[in-house]
Amino acid sequence: MLLNHFKTSDINIAELGVAQSASLKMFREYFKHANIDVFDNDNNLIEKSKKLQLNKVNYFHLDVNNKNNIKDLFEKNNILYDLIIDDTSHLFDHQINIVEETHKFLKKGGFLIIEDVFVKKKNYREKLYYEKLKHLKNKFTDIFFCECKHKYNYSGFWNNSKLLIFKK
Repeated sequence: MLLNHFKTSDINIAELGVAQSASLKMFREYFKHANIDVFDNDNNLIEKSKKLQLNKVNYFHLDVNNKNNIKDLFEKNNILYDLIIDDTSHLFDHQINIVEETHKFLKKGGFLIIEDVFVKKKNYREKLYYEKLKHLKNKFTDIFFCECKHKYNYSGFWNNSKLLIFKK
């Protein structure tokens, strides 16, 4: 629902975290005209994903634990994205690093989505995100959490089915 208006547009997507390329394949199929930049810290996963030879996909090595690495890589690429999606380590500090360093590369009207926020873990309470990121509040037109409960949801014992969504 949030992203349907991008479906047939020539947009730029940054997907942080490639894992087994499942979401990348889904994005490639859904956003047929998009340019997709994939960022991951595991070169083996990047190489495995490259073997899929997906059209209009570029790969970059990124360490989300290192704010300077995030900043330097996004500055070097110098691309404004319509959609930035974090599906990396799911660690609070890494998620904060990503928001703080990538928001500058989000187009007006674009979305920055942090996936897999833990629902019941004390160190992942919504209030902590708002407190840690309050200095960026005026950079976005909307910031909200969305819990994704549906019959196909599988987060196992992790219970990390919440999204943190920023709209610029």
